[in-house]
Amino acid sequence: MELNAINLTPFRSITAGIYMQAGFQYIDVQVWGNVLVFVPAGIYVMILSKKNSMLKAFLILFLTSLSVETIQYTFRIGAGDIDDVILNSLGGIIGILLYCLLKKICKTKEKVKEMLTAISFFVGVIIWGLTLVLFRVNFL
Repeated sequence: MELNAINLTPFRSITAGIYMQAGFQYIDVQVWGNVLVFVPAGIYVMILSKKNSMLKAFLILFLTSLSVETIQYTFRIGAGDIDDVILNSLGGIIGILLYCLLKKICKTKEKVKEMLTAISFFVGVIIWGLTLVLFRVNFL
């Protein structure tokens, strides 16, 4: 999509980001990225919430995503896309559900925080390792 454009047709860029090649179905990194970027946001909104309201957390994430897309379009720093709002909201829902699952397993909010800290550490180590490998492959 071109800069300062707007897409108000749901699922247009999502379906364009799913394609077949050599008998395999691929999903474009932009589709995955829009989902994955909001998963941690869903978790953190639930952690920061005093009442753990899933609906309130979802509305916060939805309005945040809608605001980002509106700002991108208004200030001509990107394209406004309803599909980004849909995908970001999906990521937020996944984060909210992951938090609820962890809370069910861990029983307390403090134990959930400890679990998330450990998970974040291991994911961070893996990402740093992959970054170093990619740097070595591409630049050395």
